[in-house]
Amino acid sequence: LKSILWVALPLMFGTFVQSLIGIIDGAFVSNLGNIPYNAVGNAGILYIALFMLCRGLADGTQIRIANLLGQNKKAEIGQLLFNAQAVQLLLAACLFILIILVGPFFIASISKSTEMAEAMSEFLAYRSWGLFFAALQVTLVAFFIGLGKTRIIIASTLLMALSNIGLDYAMIFGKLGMPELGMKGAAIASSCAEVITFFFLFLVASKTKEFQEFNYHLKH
Repeated sequence: LKSILWVALPLMFGTFVQSLIGIIDGAFVSNLGNIPYNAVGNAGILYIALFMLCRGLADGTQIRIANLLGQNKKAEIGQLLFNAQAVQLLLAACLFILIILVGPFFIASISKSTEMAEAMSEFLAYRSWGLFFAALQVTLVAFFIGLGKTRIIIASTLLMALSNIGLDYAMIFGKLGMPELGMKGAAIASSCAEVITFFFLFLVASKTKEFQEFNYHLKH
């Protein structure tokens, strides 16, 4: 039971990381009024819905990595990881374009309030930049899960949450020498938190003994 919990608990943390970011953003912008609070909450749900496409691709990558590890095909793991990240970037680019070009019209069609629709569109316009790094980050999470190294996920989740809290405080209210950006500051802060978490995971991955044995490059 203990060994199962050591593996399962980090996975539980990693699964709810995007929801955690939404909760943090909502808590901070609640001081700005009902429109920003509701806009961040509703736009955050749309972001998570689109992000789940990247999450699904990462889950498939995780299963394949575990399979290759079991077959002792370590050189193919690096190639798989590289290709998965390349596909994730392509998927994130498609989702980004969809949000920018179609998002405002879709949001306007489902919102009864013009002010709410404009606020949601503005939030998503800044928040969507985080998709690129969120997609890469969740692929690295899949890499660690596939290798059975799940404890690092707790550290990355805490890093994302703490950096998001600090950046929200600084960017929304103009603290710590940052400009006061209000609601869009929450979107930028969350995207920056995903950037930080990605580079943390990539740095940790590149320093692991196993990573040196993987053939990390494009597989034709």
